[in-house]
Amino acid sequence: MKTIPMSEYARKGIHLSSSFIPLFYLWASPTKEFILGFIGSLILFSLLLEYGRKNITWGISIFNTYFNFMLRKHESKGALTGASWVLIGMFITIFIFQKYIAVLSILFMVFGDTFAALIGKSIPMGQIGQKTLSGSFGGLVVILAISFLLRDYVPFIPAVGGGIVAMIVEVLPIQLDDNLTIPLSSGLMMTFLTGGFA
Repeated sequence: MKTIPMSEYARKGIHLSSSFIPLFYLWASPTKEFILGFIGSLILFSLLLEYGRKNITWGISIFNTYFNFMLRKHESKGALTGASWVLIGMFITIFIFQKYIAVLSILFMVFGDTFAALIGKSIPMGQIGQKTLSGSFGGLVVILAISFLLRDYVPFIPAVGGGIVAMIVEVLPIQLDDNLTIPLSSGLMMTFLTGGFA
């Protein structure tokens, strides 16, 4: 078993904290317009931070001191950070899909991707590019648990179908950020399996 660096734990801790958005949408029942407006404001703030970390002296200094250790190589070179992509993925998913499917799709992205990364790095088996089959299997187990717990909102079998698609997309070497591809692909599958396209 390999040791996971603290930078990865910190990164995934931030990733997990974003689950408050779909859970708030699920249990507090704000309107779709409200939650989209809220996420939209977070995206705007995130993009301002993205600009600041690359172009403003104090922003560069703060980011270098507190956050640079968590960045992936492509993010250090100027690409959008995973945190910005999480918010963008959430916004598009909630905009497109029915509420409960959107919530489940986002939770698949948050928890499935997190556990896939941590398990894949600690027990790397079946390497596919930078991802591992062991990580995807670990992520799928977590997704199955979420699907079972939230089966009153989305039937279990369609949720499992969405979860399987989510982890297939997670492990494939797709160029698009998986914070976007995971919720959109799983949402499409669940919509199809629940007859949402009928």
